[in-house]
Amino acid sequence: SMTGFARADGQAGAYAWTWEVKSVNGRALELRCRLPAGMDAIELPARKLAAGRLRRGNVAMTLQASRAGGVSGYRLNAALLRQLGDLLDEAEALLDAAAPRLDGLLGLRGVIEAVEVEDSEAEREAREQAMLATLAAALERLAANRAAEGARLAEVLGEQIGEIARLTEAAA
Repeated sequence: SMTGFARADGQAGAYAWTWEVKSVNGRALELRCRLPAGMDAIELPARKLAAGRLRRGNVAMTLQASRAGGVSGYRLNAALLRQLGDLLDEAEALLDAAAPRLDGLLGLRGVIEAVEVEDSEAEREAREQAMLATLAAALERLAANRAAEGARLAEVLGEQIGEIARLTEAAA
């Protein structure tokens, strides 16, 4: 059979991910791969991995990944704060109003920016290899699900063939 579903979860460092692999009948092997932004580098190896394990079917591989603790700190967007200061000086002159307080300015979107941790090349490569290993596990589960469905279909077809033979014999 070519129909099946499997999922596998993985984790490395601050990242956690889930691969979902779905397969339906098809004459040839057609692969679709959906990846989160920034993880395009694993698409080609993922396709090669799937092509090495599957021969036929329309297969959709979806990776969902999240990063815990990705913010290492915050920084002040000085250019935006200066620009806001200039606008406020202009507004004060036009409206004859009191200047805003610092806490009001810091609360504006973009004045304070989150700074994310950057992974090293070695960390990124190790994470990608771990993700591909998780995909391999999902593909093995998919192959097992497809084989189990094929066995169930063979049993049903065997029963149908037996019934046809019995009816043919009875008709003769």
